[in-house]
Amino acid sequence: MVNALPSGSGEFRRVLWTGLYSQVVLMTIPVGGDIVFKPVQVHTVDQALTFTSGKAKATIGGEEKDVEAGDLVIVPAGTQHQFVNTGPTPL
Repeated sequence: MVNALPSGSGEFRRVLWTGLYSQVVLMTIPVGGDIVFKPVQVHTVDQALTFTSGKAKATIGGEEKDVEAGDLVIVPAGTQHQFVNTGPTPL
């Protein structure tokens, strides 16, 4: 994976590919921004999120964890999840 792709996309969210069980998406969350949906975000596919920059508070299935550049987070299908950029740079 090329780490410069998300920050260079110029878009908040860009879907690159969608399959039957997974999807490849580039996202950039600005400083102080979040991915907090009401109701809470849930997908019908498993997700593997690779963080290429920044720091965030991740809430996966009700459990909070700090994540940063280089981390990998797995979100199983049907699991509620939210991400809040807590760092001084885009996530």
